[in-house]
Amino acid sequence: MDIKEILKELGLNEKEAEVYLAVLELGQANILEIAKTTGIPRATIYNLIGNLISHDFIGSIIKGKRTLYFAGNPRKLKQKLQDKQKALEKILPDLTFTYQHSSRRPVIHTYEGVEGIEKMLDDILVSVPRGASYNVILNAKDELPLMGKEYDKFLKKRLEKQISIRVIAERSPLTIGWHKKEADELRQFKFLPKNQHFSVSYHIYGNKVSMFSLQGPIIGVLIENKEIAGMESLQFEYMWKALD
Repeated sequence: MDIKEILKELGLNEKEAEVYLAVLELGQANILEIAKTTGIPRATIYNLIGNLISHDFIGSIIKGKRTLYFAGNPRKLKQKLQDKQKALEKILPDLTFTYQHSSRRPVIHTYEGVEGIEKMLDDILVSVPRGASYNVILNAKDELPLMGKEYDKFLKKRLEKQISIRVIAERSPLTIGWHKKEADELRQFKFLPKNQHFSVSYHIYGNKVSMFSLQGPIIGVLIENKEIAGMESLQFEYMWKALD
């Protein structure tokens, strides 16, 4: 990274950095000299100089009828950076608190592979209180064969916490078998109309929605947001009632 790029990191734009470096090289210079050195029009330099002076990159002195500009000591740039660091550290606790407690800011996590799906299922067990319930839109055809024994472990842990679920799924021999055991496995089932199916599984719980895309690359997305979870819950309720 060259000097100009570093100056841009400190808050200067491209032309401001060019003017600052030109004044630094010239020592003292008027607008005409700065324009000749940088190739920037004089009218533009007048605007740039004002901003550089306000941020202490450049100072000015009047000699006779001329206004000359000079660069501040470069060591002051280090002090400027340290001052910014101190200011940030001072407000960082408040910023962090606001970030962590913002109800409108979605928290989004992405996962890949079977291990990623396992982590998402673990989050359900951690997040849903004992004895509570949540809703599922299930792509049983793809999800259950993929998870295999891991899904059996998840079922066991869910039952240990007495967590019940409502499930909307495609009718198949597998889901019909589940339907027959729904009382023992704390599950209520409703089936989609014939020839309809889901390609993605949804788990809607608390302020969270987890989605598994299982056709092709295995990808999971976990969204934590009150408004989004509320909307997904509302859509689930409409579907649940429509399938009576």
